[in-house]
Amino acid sequence: MWTIPPGYGCYVESFLGRGIALGRIISLDDDSDVRYLRNTASAVPELAEAVDAHFDDYLRLFREPSWRVLYDGPLVVVPAGPKRLAAYELAYLLHIVNLYKALSRWEGATGLFQQLQNPTQIGATFFEIETAAWCADRAVTRALQFSPAIDHGGRVTRPDYLWKTALGDLYCECKRASEYDDRFTRRAGRIEAFLNDELRPLVLPDVRFDFFIERTSGAEQSLRNLVEMAKARPLSGQRFVDGNVTLALVARGSPVPTTEASILRRSVIPIGTSLTAASSRGATHTLEVAGTSYWQSVAARLVRDARTQLPKTATGAVMIGLSTERAAKCAKEKVEELMGQPAYANTPWVALWAQGGMSAVWRNDQPFDARLHA
Repeated sequence: MWTIPPGYGCYVESFLGRGIALGRIISLDDDSDVRYLRNTASAVPELAEAVDAHFDDYLRLFREPSWRVLYDGPLVVVPAGPKRLAAYELAYLLHIVNLYKALSRWEGATGLFQQLQNPTQIGATFFEIETAAWCADRAVTRALQFSPAIDHGGRVTRPDYLWKTALGDLYCECKRASEYDDRFTRRAGRIEAFLNDELRPLVLPDVRFDFFIERTSGAEQSLRNLVEMAKARPLSGQRFVDGNVTLALVARGSPVPTTEASILRRSVIPIGTSLTAASSRGATHTLEVAGTSYWQSVAARLVRDARTQLPKTATGAVMIGLSTERAAKCAKEKVEELMGQPAYANTPWVALWAQGGMSAVWRNDQPFDARLHA
């Protein structure tokens, strides 16, 4: 097992679901441990096949000590920034190695794994490899060139790769939403702590407080106002609205509503001397934050940021990595709006990647359309 050091945060990335229980920590620099890994992995045919095919290349590419220690899963835990750790499933890392091997014949590909020396770039590099491998596998693809130097209004920038296709050339820049996910998590944590303090003297035995936040801007003041309203009329069935926040007072034990685009739900369940079901129905209050406007704003920032790396006088594409398929659906509407603007004529194709697949948005009356998917 592994533990998170005090003051550190850890996130788990990209699982393929091909796991095994190792029972102990394994060093990939120890031949006897490697034999143990191979024997244990034989219980999962897909994992055993990946180990046989790509393990030696994994050792060749991942040389830092943190990449060579396996925990139950098997997982690899590596530094990912100041007081941050990232955990990757070995099966996923072997998948990345396989994709990289397929890309290594293209110009500049050898520089990809050098980016892993920077802990904050690990996730972004893996995402670049995954999207480039998808591009390489399209029927229209003629070649890929990684990190090409281009002139962006008098300064030199290097988009992630140049995708040469039968339809024309596309300079591609990859952006992930993880940076904004972290910001949102911190913001939501502050809102949640604020609400818990405001409601501490207002716990009612038969009433649950369901809060819904459409946008987080100014949420604390609206929450305070709503709590004051509830104090005056603390009866089930009441509904109050202040700014972007809604409060519904409902009977404790009733179903908890949720929206399709919700990005966060928190429930505070009381603990007493009797057994309490671990269910949102029995909570003293719940907090839900809508995700539609959040994901739309994130998508807009990522597209705009990507365009600062793309040439102004050539055609570019943007690959956006999002955490869930639901997030991609929320973001797609905003991307479609941006793509309709004349200023985006030289960025005619944007792909939204999430668990569950990829969807693309493109401008009409130009060659980069659904034919890129073939």
